[in-house]
Amino acid sequence: AQLIQAETGYHLWSGNFDRELNDVFAIQDEIAEEVVSALQVSLGDEDAARLARRDTDSIDAFREYSLALREIDEYDFDSLDRAMMHLDKAIELDPGYALAWAMKSLTYRHMLSVGSRTYDESKRDSRAAATRALELDPSLPLPMALIAELDYDDDRHDTALTAIQRAVDLAPNDANVAGIYASILVADLKPFEAADVRIHALELDPLSIPLHQEAVGALGRIGRVEEA
Repeated sequence: AQLIQAETGYHLWSGNFDRELNDVFAIQDEIAEEVVSALQVSLGDEDAARLARRDTDSIDAFREYSLALREIDEYDFDSLDRAMMHLDKAIELDPGYALAWAMKSLTYRHMLSVGSRTYDESKRDSRAAATRALELDPSLPLPMALIAELDYDDDRHDTALTAIQRAVDLAPNDANVAGIYASILVADLKPFEAADVRIHALELDPLSIPLHQEAVGALGRIGRVEEA
């Protein structure tokens, strides 16, 4: 395993790992801990807890979750249905897989965007899945952000703005959280701030179809037509 500074090509760290592949998660944890140690990164208690957290102990559930992410990237009627099937399978294999519940909530939101769910269906199901994710892991930023967006839509503005800021603070490099934050900023009549956040989200995930679509609207709304 090697860690390279992409902008300079500088070699930061490398390590050899010769292990039986019967617990890939343990190997991932070991590599992560060595990288942190090699970079002499100082982690707070919250960061250290997140690094040590294991989202699932089921390799099969993790595989289904990973397949769902691939389908979500396709971002159309059929692929989102397939993503939901994989997420349901992941949850069947590990009912406590909070991250799968969170992604299920996001998928319902995407289904509304592509027109495969009604507004009421999407809102109801997205909230239920995000709520379950937070019951399992109250520290997850994505479901926190999703519920904040739903709360804002239900006119619980102060609660929503506090929650979305908490989600952004926890996950400043999460493109999905940034995208949801931008949507709330639009609703809060802050289109210029929203456009900047949209650009930041694209920098984090430049291959995301929904983030591109949302950025077009955000930039066009404030007159940055060429960028749009």
